[in-house]
Amino acid sequence: MGEPNKIEQNCGNCKFYSYPPEWKVRACRRFPPKPVFGEEYIVLARVETLPDDWCGEWKMDQSEHDIEVTRLGELLVIPREKRTEENQKEINDLSFWLAFKKAK
Repeated sequence: MGEPNKIEQNCGNCKFYSYPPEWKVRACRRFPPKPVFGEEYIVLARVETLPDDWCGEWKMDQSEHDIEVTRLGELLVIPREKRTEENQKEINDLSFWLAFKKAK
């Protein structure tokens, strides 16, 4: 388990991890497909991965970023005097994490 409010960098939440919902096999789309030559055919193949796999090329899926920004917005509308210590810690963590990701 990772740190609270920290996104684990794996295929399941990577912007390159894309597949139609009806597919049972999931593939990385970081690079174009490569040809695989058979005796009578050629197919284009992608690297198959599991959601928990990772490779070092991870980029945040924009939907994850949107969730964090939305949560930060929800916390910031709470008046300062009504914020709990936990609210303020989450605001600080999200603000730091979003600034860190922007700097990358």
